[in-house]
Order: sequence, then structure tokens, then C-alpha cells
Amino acid sequence: MTASEVLHKAKALGFDLVEFTVDPVGAVTPEITREEADAIKAEADELNIGLETLASGLAWGASPTDPNPKTRNTAIRNSIRQLEIAAWLGCHTILYLPGMVSACFIPDFSPQSYDQVDIWAREYLQYI
Repeated sequence: MTASEVLHKAKALGFDLVEFTVDPVGAVTPEITREEADAIKAEADELNIGLETLASGLAWGASPTDPNPKTRNTAIRNSIRQLEIAAWLGCHTILYLPGMVSACFIPDFSPQSYDQVDIWAREYLQYI
């Protein structure tokens, strides 16, 4: 669905808030422009639909606690981008996934120790 379709569907169903998710494909992607975000916000305002929060599905593919430093750097860039998009949409809150100890639904995911995840998660937060 497009962002416009989501907003109109939410309105038709009686919702007064929508939480979009930044995903590789969909209504809100990392490639969204400021102008596109402004248009979504304007339409939400016109429909009286709040955009208070912004989630992200990007951490499932690039965790801030992945053993690979390159993947952790991608996670930092993704979170910074999520914050930027959230600001454009007027969101006050983001859904943030600080790290993963295990994720049985992600192929080839190697479980990490809690202690190591905690270290990487704290390091990561210094960058965003």
C-alpha cells in the first residue's frame, strides 16, 4: 500500500494514529525524500491522522549488535536515517531495536551472548 492508501484506510477504519515502518520496500523506505515525507505529513494532517511514532524493520537485516563491524555501521546509518525521516514526518518517538541475542526467524543468525550484545548496543548508542 502507498502511504496515502494507508492513511485513508486508517481514517475509514476510525483510527486517529498511524505508525509507519521504514522498510526496504513499502510506503516509507530509506530512500524517501524530504518532499515525499512532507506530502505524507500534509495528507495525514488533512485527514486528522496523527503520526506520533516511526518504526523500522531495517534492524532485522542490519543489527546494531551484529558480530560484523560493517553490519553494525550499516545499523548506525539506518538509525540516523530513521531519526531524520521521523523528524520530517513530525514523529515524536521511534521504535528502536537495540540489538538481538537470538532471532530464530532470521536465516543464518548466530546467537550472541547477552554480555556482548550489551557492549555493542551501548557502543552503538553513542553514534546516534
